[in-house]
Amino acid sequence: MPDTITIAQRAAAPSTDEAIAWLTEHFPFDGYLSLGTDAHRGIAELVRDRVPEGGEVLDIGCGPCDKLAVLSQLGYRCTGLDDFGDPWHRNSANLRAITRFAERAGVALVEGDGEALPFREERFDAVLVCDVIEHLHASPRALLTGALEVLRDDGWLVVSVPNAVSIRKRLDVLRGRTNYPPYAQFFAADRVWRGHVREYSWGDLAQLAQFLGLADASIHGAHHLLGVLPAWARGPFRLALSPTPSLRDTLILCGRKPGGWTNAAHPALPARTEHAPLAALATA
Repeated sequence: MPDTITIAQRAAAPSTDEAIAWLTEHFPFDGYLSLGTDAHRGIAELVRDRVPEGGEVLDIGCGPCDKLAVLSQLGYRCTGLDDFGDPWHRNSANLRAITRFAERAGVALVEGDGEALPFREERFDAVLVCDVIEHLHASPRALLTGALEVLRDDGWLVVSVPNAVSIRKRLDVLRGRTNYPPYAQFFAADRVWRGHVREYSWGDLAQLAQFLGLADASIHGAHHLLGVLPAWARGPFRLALSPTPSLRDTLILCGRKPGGWTNAAHPALPARTEHAPLAALATA
């Protein structure tokens, strides 16, 4: 993997604000960041709180490498993996632009399947799976256990998902609207639907942490889609949901891979167990 950031540069890594400013200046796709950069800031800060600068970070389903670009500017050695199977990705001009941007950002870009990771075991200090598992037509078990296999002991798995029961979706259902993606998108899709199949709730992520055998697991409610609101409404909306992170638009699971973790220890169909109280999982 190209090491485009020197040790001296890592020692003087920019702030998160500066890294995001670099992204917004150099990102090649107009409109892609129109909803804002709250997601980039939140993921970057979760990683910075857990992984020292210079650590290796893998993003499974990296898309155009926007989150990794921020982390690379912060001094992390970043690798992105994607199958580039979405129609938008299959556009050759878009794929060329992604490749050039990744190179400029110092991100090693790999095309491949998330369930057959082309990396040696215990290589990475953090693995990101951001807004990916809701697109899967089957269980995320193979993808996530594979992610843990390439994660070092005491490394961190970060999984973000859209919240299936956010306040916006609850209100939509009460008004007789769907909480699924727009039907027109589904109807117009290619042979295989690449949109959201199964979204997640707070309780789902609590069980997922247990099934994967994660240590020090925490769930965070986040505002990654505030950009859909007018600017004047964003502050009051944040304030209104400050006591109830489980109602925010995005949920993030962070968990540490404990020493001695093995895939065999976590069967496909976990036995019925008593789950830890959700209050025991930290919120932010």
